[in-house]
Amino acid sequence: MRPTSPLSAMGTFLIALAGASRAAAAAGAVLASGGPAPGERDAVLRSLEEVRLAMQVCWQRARPAMVKVKVAVAASGVVTKATVVTKGEAAQCAAGVLAVSTLAPSAKAWTGVFRVSTTDEVHAADVRTINNELGNNARALIDCPGLKGFSGVVQVTLTVRKDGVVTAATAAVTAGVRDPPMTDCIAGVVRKMKVAPLSADRTVDAPIHFGAGAGAPIVTLDPKLRATHRGPLDATALAAGFKAWESGLGRCKAQHQSTGAVTLRLDIGPDGAVAAARIERSKLEDVLLDACLLDAARALTFAPARRKTTLRYPLRITETTTFVGRL
Repeated sequence: MRPTSPLSAMGTFLIALAGASRAAAAAGAVLASGGPAPGERDAVLRSLEEVRLAMQVCWQRARPAMVKVKVAVAASGVVTKATVVTKGEAAQCAAGVLAVSTLAPSAKAWTGVFRVSTTDEVHAADVRTINNELGNNARALIDCPGLKGFSGVVQVTLTVRKDGVVTAATAAVTAGVRDPPMTDCIAGVVRKMKVAPLSADRTVDAPIHFGAGAGAPIVTLDPKLRATHRGPLDATALAAGFKAWESGLGRCKAQHQSTGAVTLRLDIGPDGAVAAARIERSKLEDVLLDACLLDAARALTFAPARRKTTLRYPLRITETTTFVGRL
């Protein structure tokens, strides 16, 4: 079954993924106790993630939140014994899959207990990665001919290879007046995207709703949101540069009705200009708001410095207020 991105009708240009897909992906499997040497654990957990994907059949009848399995593993990585810790058929099935599996090799044999999540956080993380890249390309998407004044739904289907290359993309109007040049342009923009590496090849459906948004927020500081920066510009210099951004934030929120959290990454050159701006993480429901925030950030000017400064800046946007991070 092809994964789907459900939408609501918020915002001028909206791609809203399911909550599970937008949420931060937790580790699919962790070592609850025991395990190989610390330097070998990452490789073992990566190999276990591949085994976890084979366990999906175990959750077909009932899906517990997680299962625990105790394993004994030879230095070669061969699982020599797998015993259930939690009760139930799902845990028995997971233990059976582990019992015939081979994990990453280690310096010596080891025992441990795996806690395996039954939800597909890996897929959720991949869909979020694809969505973030759609947000980074939103400006190019809305520049397509025919979108000005358009009201309707465009169904975009894209296939992304594991290495992040988009191998196929189609776009079709499912609600509204058909416009082949517009949909051809949208598909072309998506095909040119370069997505960050995924855990597997993915095909995603992304219906895009076009409509009007509204709402003018208050911009205020949230002490719980902490920006981080590295480079010669200190918090005072960065705050001075951001003074001009408050009006831009208000304008973006007024134009695009959406809520959620987003973290921007800005690379500020020695001349004080923003050399690069990207969405690092986004839970916003409207990718056009992502694009507007990036445009506003690129227009900022900071004090000159002897070398580049990198800033990660978090925002949290509600219906009435834009909360900004402390520098």
